[in-house]
Amino acid sequence: VRSSNRSKVCGCCYCFFFFLLYCFFFFKQKTAYEIYQCDWSSDVCSSDLEGILISQLLDDEIVWEKKFEIAQKIKNKENIELGILRCLEPEIRLILLEKTKDRKLLEKVVRTDEDPLIRQRALNMLPNSYHELFIDLIKEDTSEYVRGDALKKLPAMYQDLFLEVLVKEEEFRVRKLARDKLRLTNLSEDKLTKLAIDAWDNIVRLAAIRYIKEDENLYKAALHSGDYRVGESALEEIQDEEILMKISLEAEFAHVRAKSAMRISDQNFLAELFKKDESRFVREVCI
Repeated sequence: VRSSNRSKVCGCCYCFFFFLLYCFFFFKQKTAYEIYQCDWSSDVCSSDLEGILISQLLDDEIVWEKKFEIAQKIKNKENIELGILRCLEPEIRLILLEKTKDRKLLEKVVRTDEDPLIRQRALNMLPNSYHELFIDLIKEDTSEYVRGDALKKLPAMYQDLFLEVLVKEEEFRVRKLARDKLRLTNLSEDKLTKLAIDAWDNIVRLAAIRYIKEDENLYKAALHSGDYRVGESALEEIQDEEILMKISLEAEFAHVRAKSAMRISDQNFLAELFKKDESRFVREVCI
């Protein structure tokens, strides 16, 4: 009797065990099709959510704090680009900018974005090989910080551009960057003369004078530099007395005319200069 009862109990246990296995595989396991359907549904939901987020991001009525949270959630490449190009708030565009590595998009932002900080950030995210872009920015961008960072990225081969910056650029910060990259020893006499005459900074003009060898070019620098210190520096390098005579007659500044006359030995010329020049400094030298 006991053995028959045991066999019945064991049989019930086995039946219950197999019943549980059957229920588990029937109700819990998903087919490959069901898994595919689930993943597709998840993708659709994610896409719909991103669409909602980007529409909220571009909505002018949404407050900035809410847009900040939304920008953190956007991951889709196309939505990131849309937000960067169309969102009005520069802080939000900057957040989205950090999410992209698309070089074409970064170049577009550098060329078109209205905010200089965003242009500067996009510029610094680009590799140093975009020379044409950097040159355009140095010549055309309205921000001195963008122009300066673009100049930093250019190699030393662009000496003519650095010279042009020293002559035309109004911002000292950008000129200093160009000055650090310019190699005066590599410039021709004509370019050195141009620099001595037209550069914004005296320190550049005076440095250029030291590398000019021809008296005729030093004569031009002494007459047209617009600064008596540059003129006097040019005089120190001139050896030809005839050129010194011309400078003593034509120079704008009396200090330059007087210093030039001091180096002239022709007494007849000095006598004539004494009669013509009205400056006390020049006349004292001629006596």
